[in-house]
Amino acid sequence: MKLFSDKGNGQGSLSPEELKSTLKSIISTFEDVYIILDALDECTDRHRFLGLIKEIQGWNFDTLHLLATSREEHDIEKTLRDLVSHQVSMDEGLVDSDIRRYVSRKLEDDNKLSKYSAEKKETIKTTLIDGAHGMFRWVVCQLDALRTCRSPYELRKTLTNLPKTLYETYDRILLDIDESNREYALKLLQWLAFSVDTVSLSQAVEVLATDPDAKTGPLFDPERRFDDPWDILTLCSSLVSVTTVPEDTLWYHEYFKDDQERFTTLRLAHFSVREYLVSECLRTHSKLSIYHCDEKVANTFIAKTCVAYLLQFDQHCISQDCISHPLWSYAAEYWIRHAQPDNDDNLTLRRLIMGFLQPDSGAYSNWLDLYPRNCYPEKRAPIHYMAEAGLAIVSRDLLENGVDANAQSGKYGNALQVASSEGHHPIVELLLERGADVNAQGGEYGNALQAASSKGNHAIVELLLEKQADVNVQGGKYGNALRAASSEGHYLIVQQLLEK
Repeated sequence: MKLFSDKGNGQGSLSPEELKSTLKSIISTFEDVYIILDALDECTDRHRFLGLIKEIQGWNFDTLHLLATSREEHDIEKTLRDLVSHQVSMDEGLVDSDIRRYVSRKLEDDNKLSKYSAEKKETIKTTLIDGAHGMFRWVVCQLDALRTCRSPYELRKTLTNLPKTLYETYDRILLDIDESNREYALKLLQWLAFSVDTVSLSQAVEVLATDPDAKTGPLFDPERRFDDPWDILTLCSSLVSVTTVPEDTLWYHEYFKDDQERFTTLRLAHFSVREYLVSECLRTHSKLSIYHCDEKVANTFIAKTCVAYLLQFDQHCISQDCISHPLWSYAAEYWIRHAQPDNDDNLTLRRLIMGFLQPDSGAYSNWLDLYPRNCYPEKRAPIHYMAEAGLAIVSRDLLENGVDANAQSGKYGNALQVASSEGHHPIVELLLERGADVNAQGGEYGNALQAASSKGNHAIVELLLEKQADVNVQGGKYGNALRAASSEGHYLIVQQLLEK
């Protein structure tokens, strides 16, 4: 409860150290604690997570029992080798037994597969088990292909020409996409591969109805919406699956109780699909490289789509107007995150963001006023948001268009303090070049030097001192920069400040 109250009754976020300390306290209160980590190999930040596992094991709780499942990956085996007391290998024979049971059940229960004779079913079973080599996912994809067979001839041909690997299976799925659907399929796969939140079927419809690169006509056009949202599932067949989400887990469930598409989420059908989409073999494929999902390209596409979608709300809106549009909440929350410091060099994205951030922009005003889970509770000048996000090129565009580098607003007082706190050195340099007052007062930390000192941003502290930041000025959260650095244990910065 103390941690809850310290963080503004749950409004503030916890640092990694606070989360680890909380976990440690929880473990210590129980006689036995069991932590299960399923599919460790699918962790997107595996190096850090493996380090965390080693750290938790180092707490030496005799009551802690840790179970992890994973494919055989060298880095995982190497890191955990000395920590493992028991290891169970999934023998291919055991997996084959499970595969046989799975295939048998599908052949009996699936209305497209149950039509076959006992002899053909046995042929299907034998062929799939022999080709699986323990890969459950491979079998699932082949069964999906067999469901489309319309004659004994097609069945025999499909069984005779089964792909040998999972990636070859995915190649065939992409090759089968009709040329008229390729752009839709690419957009959907990029979004699903790099979305930071669940994607509902109705949101996917909005994504495909938005064209941020449109030279003429509206960026979002309701006429582009699929008449039947479920047709989206036909774009990539076995690469995408659907899940129904309990309605009461979504904040807007009261508004749309009868809208099934809002409570049906799309996702890539398996982690191996994402691995395939970002793989080098797809990037260099002679026919399928267009489907390769590069992280920067995908995030830029998602950011452009989000901003283009928000721009349609250019008149004053009430909350109900915005949330009635399925993609609004995702776009409002995550457009800055997808823009990322490395992505704002895209000309179209810059143009869209600049249009969104204009002083007379109704879309920007609605975003400030109506975003229901607003991460930015205090209204700030656009330059402050860009400084916090680290979008240096957009920040430069704003300043070149007459935005005041010393504009005061919000929690941090000015953009220089925001950038100094967040560690965005290029933006600190930019603001100082454009006339930002290095000793401007106000905001949570009182001034930029105290903000940088408290966060341990050595290079920024050095830059601010070079620009004549006053070490002894009083005010802010810690009183002065020296106290800020001392309180947070940044001893090198303490030394920097004392030398001044």
